[in-house]
Amino acid sequence: MALLWSSVSSARLRLTETRAASCASSLRQLSLALAAYAADYDGQLPTSRDSNELAGVDYWMLAQEARKPEPNVKAALNGPLLPYTHNNGILFCPADPWKKALGDRTIADRFPKPGISYVWNAAVAAKPLSDLPADTWLLRDREPWHAGRRIATLADGSTRADSR
Repeated sequence: MALLWSSVSSARLRLTETRAASCASSLRQLSLALAAYAADYDGQLPTSRDSNELAGVDYWMLAQEARKPEPNVKAALNGPLLPYTHNNGILFCPADPWKKALGDRTIADRFPKPGISYVWNAAVAAKPLSDLPADTWLLRDREPWHAGRRIATLADGSTRADSR
């Protein structure tokens, strides 16, 4: 019995670590999208007030798409990062309990609330990316899904897990 419990515990730990690694990868991709956006707009970050505005979530369109047998989630996204992202799956952390797979597309169960899995640091909106301290967070998990920690992407392009 102890051996079985050890195996189950080990499998859960691996799953948690895999989800955290996937989340960090998504945040890195979003960080690259933000950097590409800034490069195209004289170094400035998007003016978005929150993460759903950053993703350009059109709630009415999203509700319409969610009813279809084969929804096109991209049709409901029109934010400033859209030209810089090619996979809407990066908008959702794999540890987000409200995430739901629809075929090969990803959508949140609770659209329009809470929206994407990450929180945008509105304090950096419209600021030059190069002027920000390297450890300023740009996007982070909406909740501490990773063993009580949130993963964040920083102004220098790195990711970090912290308990903030």
